[in-house]
Amino acid sequence: MLDAVQFLHHRGIVHLSIQPDNVIMQSRRRFDVKLVDFGLAQRITTIDGVPVNRVGSAEFMGQCYPASPAP
Repeated sequence: MLDAVQFLHHRGIVHLSIQPDNVIMQSRRRFDVKLVDFGLAQRITTIDGVPVNRVGSAEFMGQCYPASPAP
């Protein structure tokens, strides 16, 4: 799991949704895990390490949560 996160971070990508539902076992016989669901992933630097321009301000950036259903 940590290898996957390190792989992404070295390439300037953050997952933004690491949770148990997004970690799956590839096989029951081997301890291979996979990180899935990159829907919220963001590139923060290019492959050369140059920061990517961000839109918005830090106070409004964060984890997105689905809206609660109306009662």
